[in-house]
Amino acid sequence: MRAESSGLTADEVLKWARRMRDQDDEAGTAVREKQPRDDRCIKVYRINSRTVRLNGLFAPEHGE
Repeated sequence: MRAESSGLTADEVLKWARRMRDQDDEAGTAVREKQPRDDRCIKVYRINSRTVRLNGLFAPEHGE
């Protein structure tokens, strides 16, 4: 930040810091939104010839 902010006014540094925060948040938001989709799964077990067991994990929007 030192090299990037040299010669900038306090207002310009504040704007720069906000842009950096917003960019970091965008990356974090994308990861948080992707994680539930990556974690989803469904497993089917046949316990005996007539009984089937399902076990699943769904993203919140698909579980409702």
